[in-house]
Amino acid sequence: MQTSGKNNHNQLIEENISTPYTERNSSTIEESFDNGQLDQHNRTEQRQHAENNARQMLSNERTVQIAHTIIIPPSSSIPTFSGSILESPRQFLIRVKEYAETINHWNDQSLLNGISQFLRDTALEWYCQLRISNRRPQTWMEFKVVFLNQFNSPIRRARQEQQWKDCKQEENETINEFIVRLRALWQEQKPNETENYLIRHLM
Repeated sequence: MQTSGKNNHNQLIEENISTPYTERNSSTIEESFDNGQLDQHNRTEQRQHAENNARQMLSNERTVQIAHTIIIPPSSSIPTFSGSILESPRQFLIRVKEYAETINHWNDQSLLNGISQFLRDTALEWYCQLRISNRRPQTWMEFKVVFLNQFNSPIRRARQEQQWKDCKQEENETINEFIVRLRALWQEQKPNETENYLIRHLM
């Protein structure tokens, strides 16, 4: 009986000792598990944050690249003027203004400041002389007047006057082609006249 009671007493002691230890281990395991889940959650959030930052940086780079895209037209489409008697100074002024507005988005003052880029040979030398002598026009309107006075020479005007008088429809030329050619001569030769004069010439 004493031996049996002693064994029961020892068993109770062992249960009392083992029970708190097991609960403590269980609690520690649960805490470790919770901490592991928290660490994994934090790592997942950090990775997602890094991915979002990377996507944002790529998006910003693409935006900057698009904003700074420059369209460079072929050199053959750039209007130039060399001062030859066969060239039309009025036509050049129209073309260069349209080119500057559509390609470079320049206003009149910007066009005046950059006009030398479109001049060649005699015309460029003439412009350089204006700059050296401080006689360069200060506005685009002033430049057009000086430019036309320089390159719409008396010889060229006399030649155009003769072309104007002799202008007739060619054998293989349509009426539309003839009117376009006649109007071009008229605008060069008679810039201050009205359309009535052109109509009288056609009659």
